[in-house]
Amino acid sequence: MILSNFMLINMLIAMMASTYEQVRENSETYFMAGKARHTFRWSNYPAAFPPFNLLSLPYMERACHVAKGGAEGGDGKGRCGDEHEGMPRGQGRCGGR
Repeated sequence: MILSNFMLINMLIAMMASTYEQVRENSETYFMAGKARHTFRWSNYPAAFPPFNLLSLPYMERACHVAKGGAEGGDGKGRCGDEHEGMPRGQGRCGGR
């Protein structure tokens, strides 16, 4: 009876050590995935906080006009650079104008 208890505790310790090693091996991958998710989420926010973000509106309007093929060129596809790449119309920073 004592021997079986000792063996069960020893097996439990071995399983916990194995699980710890698996978590430790994958920790960098999990960290990088979380960091990428966090960075992507923050990249969609404006650079300045309200009300100072209103100061960038004239620049964004000009950038959208040029990207749509305005006076200074652009690709003529109605996108503001790469901001709308893979996004539905109206989801970019210029609102798809």
